[in-house]
Amino acid sequence: MNFWDKITGNDMKRELREMKARVAQLPTDYQVAWRDIQAVAWLHSDFSGRALMPVLWSMVETLEDAAASGSTVADVFGGNVKGFAEDWLADRPIAGDVRSKWRRALNLSVASKLTGLSEEPNWQMPSADSSVSADETSADKILKSKKVWRAHVARAKALPKRYYVVYHELEKYCFKLYPANTAEILAEIVDLFAESAARGQDVLEFTGTDVAIFADGLIDGPTSLDAADKKSGKIVAGKIEKAL
Repeated sequence: MNFWDKITGNDMKRELREMKARVAQLPTDYQVAWRDIQAVAWLHSDFSGRALMPVLWSMVETLEDAAASGSTVADVFGGNVKGFAEDWLADRPIAGDVRSKWRRALNLSVASKLTGLSEEPNWQMPSADSSVSADETSADKILKSKKVWRAHVARAKALPKRYYVVYHELEKYCFKLYPANTAEILAEIVDLFAESAARGQDVLEFTGTDVAIFADGLIDGPTSLDAADKKSGKIVAGKIEKAL
């Protein structure tokens, strides 16, 4: 790929035209499925869309092989083309995908900062700040009050060092993604960590070594990054579609 192609995206346009021509040779139901797959795929794209090309080619080849074997769309996708596409993409992280980079950075940072930090046996969580009522510490108010936020931070800092290191990295990860229930997630992490530490567990015994998976398990709703990705994916897909 030359510099001009990289700047203009001409290489991508050529590839997409070739994909379009090959899919046009498939049965009609496969062509309809391909449109649904593309609609999902572009939402997972990096900024330029270039990193998505290998994944799309892999899907084209899968469709061609399935059609050649005589399989129907229902045989391949089980009646849920978009769900299949989501699972396919989840198994093939897009190079350049922002959230994947943040996941890797989270795990690397945790592994690095925990090196050399020893466990703290017989740890107990200090008493909560009596000046903050139970109602005030409810998760939905944590980010709305400086007093409550300071109490939350103090409680997090009271965790054993290894737990606090992981909590702090998870906090940064959550603030990058900023799901609607960020405050609830942070409060839940501190609660879970306090219970685990009191049982004498090491933090990585509790979260697992892939801390990003632990974090994503708590983030069960849409995030600000999802909204941004959806918008940029539609923009990129629309521009490329017009150019074809």
